[in-house]
Amino acid sequence: MPEYVTAKLVMAGKPLPASLKAWVDGSELADRVIAVTGTSNEELQALYSHAQALIFPSLEEGFGWPIAEAQACGCPVATTGRAPMTEVAGDAAILFDPNDPVEAAKTIRDGLLRAGSLRAAGLRNVERFAEGKIVDEYRDFYAKILANQ
Repeated sequence: MPEYVTAKLVMAGKPLPASLKAWVDGSELADRVIAVTGTSNEELQALYSHAQALIFPSLEEGFGWPIAEAQACGCPVATTGRAPMTEVAGDAAILFDPNDPVEAAKTIRDGLLRAGSLRAAGLRNVERFAEGKIVDEYRDFYAKILANQ
């Protein structure tokens, strides 16, 4: 039988909505959920660097920066199997269906058995977003647009 670790859930970003905070406070999870707001870049990097995983159950995103940020810190990523999360994560993430929470939890649990390979794949994947590479791609893109006018 697998050994389970009791983990803490750190929710970094905006304050929890009042209804969610009330639910957490009234549940047996109250001592395992930590809400962190106003983090600096350095604090966010430390959270990613020490996390077992980033769980990013987003239904819709403009880009999905947290995925790239986590991967850059060597943090395994579990996210929804939807664009643009799939495009940002590449083949370096655990993908799950956010509409089926029970199956999503199993997928994340099973996927984390390969945390080491996810870390390595994430570090390779995030190289696509290196500042110099992005600048070059934008320059090439605009040059093609101007050439077609």
